[in-house]
Amino acid sequence: MITTFKHTLSKGLIGLILLSILPLIAYSQAEAPMLVASQNYNGICYILDDDTHTATVTTNSNGYYGDIVIPETIIHDDETYTVTEIGMTAFSNNFSVRSVSIPNTVTLINNNAFKSCIGLQAVNLPSNLKEIGQFAFNLCNSLKEVVMPNSLTTLGTQAFSECSQLQSIVFSNNLTSLGATCFYSCSALTSVSLPESLKELPLQTFMSCTKLEKVEFSKSIVSIGNNAFKNCSSLTEVTVPNALTTISQGAFSGCSALATVTIGNGLQKVGSKAFENCSKLTTFYCYAVAVPATESDAFSGASVTSATLHVPEISVTNYKSTTPWSDFKNITEMDAPYYLFEVGAESNWATKHSLRRIGNTGKYQGYYYLKDAFRILPYEEWEDGWGYNGTGKLIKGGDTNIPVPAAGFYQVTIDISALTYTLIEIKTVSISGDF
Repeated sequence: MITTFKHTLSKGLIGLILLSILPLIAYSQAEAPMLVASQNYNGICYILDDDTHTATVTTNSNGYYGDIVIPETIIHDDETYTVTEIGMTAFSNNFSVRSVSIPNTVTLINNNAFKSCIGLQAVNLPSNLKEIGQFAFNLCNSLKEVVMPNSLTTLGTQAFSECSQLQSIVFSNNLTSLGATCFYSCSALTSVSLPESLKELPLQTFMSCTKLEKVEFSKSIVSIGNNAFKNCSSLTEVTVPNALTTISQGAFSGCSALATVTIGNGLQKVGSKAFENCSKLTTFYCYAVAVPATESDAFSGASVTSATLHVPEISVTNYKSTTPWSDFKNITEMDAPYYLFEVGAESNWATKHSLRRIGNTGKYQGYYYLKDAFRILPYEEWEDGWGYNGTGKLIKGGDTNIPVPAAGFYQVTIDISALTYTLIEIKTVSISGDF
């Protein structure tokens, strides 16, 4: 037996429901942007926003070809629209696009915008651009140069990955966010200079950039991510400033030409296989006084058994007794880890003198003609320079330069343990015996 139930809504209840949902419908309609369907102007297609009077470049069903020049504004139904974005996949897979000129009104290049434009040889990035999205220029195999405007703060994941002809990158001085694998397999890239604004290199940033020979790290770099330089087989030398605390897993794995590594005194952690198969490693400078926490296989396959590790004098014993650092054939103290820099106008703040270590006393000494004030710099790192506080003591990062009483020839001695210095003016020199 089947029983059928019938439920009837009263007119009053229906009215209450309508009264409830109508405001939501009205709100939704008020909030949604008024978009005009794709419009084609001079061969370029746009989505128009009637609320903001802005335009986003979008795909063209007939394709894009040759040299594309995007205007700052377009006119539709007697209204002016400002071009502010390159839309998602706008030019992707358009193999015949040779160059693109983007107006300064554009602030965003969306995900996949130029992906697989294999014929794209040149693109000018506008002066007000803030963000380049994920895969935006991935597989643009004819692109040779990228000049980022200083307005750019964000690069998305794989933004320029696999651009096999990319030879030159000029970074924005305000770049703070870099996506993983951003320049993966840019196999023609030979050198990079990272901006001071960038503090972290993420996963696989320059992995498999096989012609990369030189990297200038910013003094603010704090961490190098997993496999960041893995298989950069032309990289011969690496120098990383004192701000660096972490070298992550596989960071320099497979850098088979890497011979010299210099790491500042802030290093705290070295990950698994960080220097794996660095088969030509001969010299490693590590200025960290405390031995960094290091995975046991950090140097697996590297030539540490024939390389020399240079560490601070007071730390030699600790490095020798801590694996895997103890695997280095030779572990020795730094020869000249402190320098005297004259900082006056005549020397252009650039005259450097080495201060030589006196035995195992913690003292360093040199003989020099001095005219200007000076500072003491450990390991040539200006930000860590030792200044003065007026009481005869050295202060790391102190603002006051160490004064010279009068121009003359001086014996300069610093005591790092006591944080003191002495200046003895040399007025006469005696010579005995044959000259």
